[in-house]
Amino acid sequence: MNDGLLARLEEGSRDRVCLLCGKPHVAFNRYAYSFLCPACRTPRMRKEEDRIKAQLRRARQQGVLATLTIAEWILILDHFAWSCAYCRAKPYQVMEHIISVTKRGGTIASNVVPCCIRCNRLKDNLNTDRSLMIPAEIIARVQEELTAFLTSRGIVQ
Repeated sequence: MNDGLLARLEEGSRDRVCLLCGKPHVAFNRYAYSFLCPACRTPRMRKEEDRIKAQLRRARQQGVLATLTIAEWILILDHFAWSCAYCRAKPYQVMEHIISVTKRGGTIASNVVPCCIRCNRLKDNLNTDRSLMIPAEIIARVQEELTAFLTSRGIVQ
């Protein structure tokens, strides 16, 4: 979170600005952790917000960058049509770190893509059968596409 946002939370302010639509709103109470307005806080968006919070917490625990916002994640999901970035055939199920958090990759816009469970397992660091792994060319293609997309949107890290 940015310092201004933290300062407002510490002061007990209920004033918020939605991170998706940018509209101001008043939080349910001063401790409310969500930064989505009631109109944007659909069950699907709440699930994505919770997913991001969990991944940011995991990255911070590992001591790596943790700057991904809900707005950035939704842009990435929209870019990949809410489908797996690797196989493009299945709907996305998990947030995949291109460079694993355990290998010092952060939870940042330029390092996360939507992924299906199958591709996530095939890319897994613990996968020892090289014939079943996702080819390095596909991983590089996804990373290049993500970088180009984020650059075109002015989101570069």
